[in-house]
Amino acid sequence: NPPKITHELGDITLTCSGYNALYAEAVESALQGDFEALQTKLGFFDKERETTYGSTPESFILYDLECDSNLVIKDSLVYDPHFGYVWKSFEYYEFRYDTIQKIRRNGQVLDNCGLQCIELMPWVNIDACGNGYIKRTFKFIGECFSDVNGHHGDTLTRSQMIYIYPDCPISRSIFYLPKDTILQACNIEYATNASGQVGGEASPEYTGRGQLLFDYEICRQIGIGYYDKVFKILGGDQGCYKILRTWCFADWCAMGDAPQQKEWWFDPKYEGRYFSYVQKIIVQDTMPPACTILDLPAVVESSGCEYAINATVLVEDVCEEVQYAWKIQDTKTNSVVATGNSHLDLSLTDQFAVATPALPSGTYVLKVLLTDHCQNEGICEQKFEIVAGKKPAPICLSSVTVELNPWDTNGDGVIDTAIASIQAKDLDVSSAAACGSNDADLIFLIDNGNGTAALPEHDATSIEFGCDDVGQNTVRLYVLDPNGSWDYCSVLVRVQNNMG
Repeated sequence: NPPKITHELGDITLTCSGYNALYAEAVESALQGDFEALQTKLGFFDKERETTYGSTPESFILYDLECDSNLVIKDSLVYDPHFGYVWKSFEYYEFRYDTIQKIRRNGQVLDNCGLQCIELMPWVNIDACGNGYIKRTFKFIGECFSDVNGHHGDTLTRSQMIYIYPDCPISRSIFYLPKDTILQACNIEYATNASGQVGGEASPEYTGRGQLLFDYEICRQIGIGYYDKVFKILGGDQGCYKILRTWCFADWCAMGDAPQQKEWWFDPKYEGRYFSYVQKIIVQDTMPPACTILDLPAVVESSGCEYAINATVLVEDVCEEVQYAWKIQDTKTNSVVATGNSHLDLSLTDQFAVATPALPSGTYVLKVLLTDHCQNEGICEQKFEIVAGKKPAPICLSSVTVELNPWDTNGDGVIDTAIASIQAKDLDVSSAAACGSNDADLIFLIDNGNGTAALPEHDATSIEFGCDDVGQNTVRLYVLDPNGSWDYCSVLVRVQNNMG
């Protein structure tokens, strides 16, 4: 009897993702001539003799993948440019594939006198969107002889169709969506392709790129792009810029055609046919600029009454541009005597000059304030004193005569010695203060005229003479200006003893 099909090998329907994950490799092996894996996974025909007619074909399990997702609720610490770091609760769906399975049975063919079962190369026809089919063809060749003259070729042909269809319409859950990011930088740079997209450290290479989570792109034609909107943060404590990066995701298989322009998300005909996601990127800098004041000693000696300050301020900062302001303040009156402000491009120079008109003698402080793009502030200051080189003009008596006065040192009624005292201010005639200071503020000091002239202590406002000083003596009258400069003149003092 010729071979007889008693049980057909049924057609199969698979999702594109299921086919690529579970069966594509077996089909590829079959195309290379190895059918074992394909027959194990998708069935074959069992050969039975008529004596066992009625037996059940062997079963196999057909696996497939089905789209699903889980609701995930997560608390995350996020950065708000106005309130700093705050906790926020997020809900999103996490994509997954569920594996489903069905019990299928092999086909069955009966034969009593020998049978060859041959599977031909499969025919694969699947398009770029995951639609198509695979056709398996089987030939059954009987080996019975009809008479002594030859072989009667009883041949049967059967086919199994594996239909492939797209699965999982695109949704947020099948893509990796880049997280909000904080970058430590003080500036941004744009891409060089005139796209308006932000490059450098804020490019997707560093902040994350939207991409398909599962590598089954044969099942769909995915388009992913993005565009940036940049906002300067004004008045923020640390933030410099906020970048709103809008990611756009489309499936051209579902939309019907591929885009004709690179920035397809701006094409009105695609409006509402793709979904988008906004990634927030904060560019911030927490490092304040630093400054060092150069060429300004603690004490500045002027040859005259005034001195013009010429100092240099050295600046260090990761930002290339820094705003600066400086002021010089009189420490006694707290009045501001000089100011200046501008900006500094650190790519060109790392210092700026502080120059003032001539300042009178006194104590001052130079204060410098630096501000970078991220509103970080750096402060440096230095106190200094201007000492006028011009001295006061001492004008004193040329000579004076004093009489010794008797003194009973122990109160026993017997004169023990004699003394005379001179107040320094009594030797002044018309000394003049220097550099416009008030003459009434002059301080007068005195010494015995010995040795090199040196300003005495501030309590040396008088001098005494005794019996050993009878005769001519030379004293020095020191005139001290409020600005600290001084000079002296010499006075001849005649000491007389007329007590007999």
